[in-house]
Amino acid sequence: MESHEALGLSMHCVFALSKPSLSLMRIYNVLGSFAYSIYRDVLDSERLLIFLQWPKGDLNFIKVLERMREKGWIYDYDFHAVAKRTFYPQDFSSLDFNSKLLRFELLEKPKEPFSLPPLWDGFKPDWFDVNLIGKRQEEPRLNLKQVANTLGIPYRVALRHWQEHVVGRGLVSGYNIWFFDVDTRVILLFERDEEVQEELARIPTLNYLIEMDNQFVYASIFAQNHFLLDLLKYVSEVSKSTGTKINVTLSPMKPRFDYTLLSSIPYEHFSKSGRWEVNVERMVEKVDSLDAKPLQQSVSLTSKV
Repeated sequence: MESHEALGLSMHCVFALSKPSLSLMRIYNVLGSFAYSIYRDVLDSERLLIFLQWPKGDLNFIKVLERMREKGWIYDYDFHAVAKRTFYPQDFSSLDFNSKLLRFELLEKPKEPFSLPPLWDGFKPDWFDVNLIGKRQEEPRLNLKQVANTLGIPYRVALRHWQEHVVGRGLVSGYNIWFFDVDTRVILLFERDEEVQEELARIPTLNYLIEMDNQFVYASIFAQNHFLLDLLKYVSEVSKSTGTKINVTLSPMKPRFDYTLLSSIPYEHFSKSGRWEVNVERMVEKVDSLDAKPLQQSVSLTSKV
């Protein structure tokens, strides 16, 4: 899990209403990996949630969203900056490692958040650092030597940058390891409430909480189909006991890219001079060029902006 702040990026959460036929792949084809994650709600197919990772201090992504609205891809949208991300370790105590199925058992005590200490202290990552992080996110099964070969970087150079910069300077805030298949991402949105957050931290598959600049909190929870109903019942109980309204979005992982699309950091847009390069005009042009095609048409995930 990268530290966006250390990489010179900021995160923004975009809530949008769109035509249900608008494919997530089409949005990605316009925004590229600047769209860190895109979710469509299976309960209300007009609702979209897009997390953008964008160069710090720049809000020009609004031009792209406005063109999408002009073309009728989205009806309306709102966005807020991400103020804080809190990661939680996964609890595998109820996992059957043979069947890879989890029993839904609430933890006796809330999980403690986890993150590696921020050590960048003004340090600016270079091309090697950003590309190593991005490629390892994109190809998590590759080891560092394989990643270095893919990027055309000598292994010794890659190892030094990974040890001294990526790890040594805290450019990543943590790691995720998964031993089970995820069927659905459960997304919760609620006004910040410490009691709610503590109760949600009893869920073994709570992945992270994101606090936005409007005092609302977004929670990401992984679910398998066999315990999804139990999980939703518990969320309802938490909402009633605390008196806090919790909005639920369900984004299945399959069919692939229909409801959930995840990306790496936009490492291919980081120049060797150490700057993020965003071609907003090109993104707007892509909206125009794709507008004549059916909205549900899929495009390549590897397409570049």
